[in-house]
Amino acid sequence: MPNGILRGMNGCASQNPLRNAAYIGDSREDAHGLPVFTRLAEALAGGYSHLSIGPGVYHEKLTVSHDDVVLCGEDPGNTIITFDDAHGTLGVDGKPLGTGGSATVTISGARFTAHGITFANGFDYLAHARHHTDDPARLSGLQAVALRTVEGSDCAHFTNCHFTGYQDTLFINSGRHYFKDCTVTGNIDFIFGAGTAVFEDCAIISRDRQDAVENGFIVAPSTKGYQPFGMLFLHCRLERELLCMAAHSVWLGRPWHPAGDPEAVPSACFLSCTMDDHIRKEGWTSMHSRTKEGLCATWYPWQSRFYESDTQGPGGAQASATRTILSPEDASRWNRDTMLAPWNVLMDQSTQ
Repeated sequence: MPNGILRGMNGCASQNPLRNAAYIGDSREDAHGLPVFTRLAEALAGGYSHLSIGPGVYHEKLTVSHDDVVLCGEDPGNTIITFDDAHGTLGVDGKPLGTGGSATVTISGARFTAHGITFANGFDYLAHARHHTDDPARLSGLQAVALRTVEGSDCAHFTNCHFTGYQDTLFINSGRHYFKDCTVTGNIDFIFGAGTAVFEDCAIISRDRQDAVENGFIVAPSTKGYQPFGMLFLHCRLERELLCMAAHSVWLGRPWHPAGDPEAVPSACFLSCTMDDHIRKEGWTSMHSRTKEGLCATWYPWQSRFYESDTQGPGGAQASATRTILSPEDASRWNRDTMLAPWNVLMDQSTQ
């Protein structure tokens, strides 16, 4: 079980950081008179909305359904929430959980805030991926989500958080999101969904699949056509986990059309980002879909809204038919305030 001592909000601003807070740890004694819990689920079920989480590994599967919940850890290196479900894991009904059901943490409440926490999915992707497709020991469905947002979620705010997994790490599927100074790690479509999101000053780290040609895909947006923006990566660093990863083997992304959804017009922009040489020169690639009726389709990058501007480094965009470079005027429309309005994330940060 995790352990530690009572700490404040560890960087999470709050009008009353102690009066409406709960410390997560082994000890149930607290000099400040605050209730102490050993499990986050217990604290959330008790109605506590501001939780100061002590160092430890919390092996829990959580759903956060209340509005205005704040989770504040000491540091993402030692404050970890993890579970190990995958798409193919069987639920209590004997059926696979599916990609969404695999999530370690699911957010359905508005104005969720997290600071200093690692959200992980501990499913052993590498062990299962090594099995041959005909091997009965191989689990079908290796998608394993660390955190997802669903209907009801909006204005989700993360600072200094890590999101760790392999395939489908971060499922941002509803509302607006702001990520500042965060790290996202994975290999296949590891940032995906229909939500609007700004990633600012974040590290986007690709994991090795040991494939010299197609070593992974970073984003897979499914943005609806009526949404003006999808995902913005601003001043981010696109890095590889291992130096031995093959050069030009990772795609920036591909267009996701869930169940062949024709209303999706996926949207993503990399603005003033630095890219290592694992990024493919072509940048973007196609993606297949299948409707519930079994009809298959292929969706291409030029049918989507995939853009770049001022991308630097060996993987940065050069003049190419496959990588659309925005003009300075068009690039200026991709900014935090415009994308997240009418939510003023800086005001939100100062009043929590």
